[in-house]
Amino acid sequence: MQSRFDWVRKIIDRPGLWHKNRVSIARAVPIGIFIAWQPFPGHMIVAAIACAIVSAYIPLSIALVWLSNPFTWPFHYGLALVTGEKLLGLPLSPLNMHHVMASLGQDYVALWCGSLLWGTITAVPAYLMVRLWQRYNRNSQP
Repeated sequence: MQSRFDWVRKIIDRPGLWHKNRVSIARAVPIGIFIAWQPFPGHMIVAAIACAIVSAYIPLSIALVWLSNPFTWPFHYGLALVTGEKLLGLPLSPLNMHHVMASLGQDYVALWCGSLLWGTITAVPAYLMVRLWQRYNRNSQP
């Protein structure tokens, strides 16, 4: 008997999502790092969906999403907020935790702009470094 959720099983059973190989690892690193910078809840779910779309290694991507955690949020989002404000030409907000959390509603566009920029700035070099590391290790082994 067919289930309503057979389409989910077909997606989840794809080998690139759960088995480590050079391509799936190289795809998972930038996904996890990029999503870690974004200011929304549910990072792990979004990372898993993105991995399913591009056949990336889900466990690594989810682990990298945890680079963003309650201890690093003030640094991530403070840097993203200041960057976004500079990009948009807005006056800079004072960087104290109380002000940042109180003004997230009005500074959300600046926060998103900065988060997208920093996500890209960190994800692209991470992908390139993983690919170079893989190439070096492949050529250096007998």
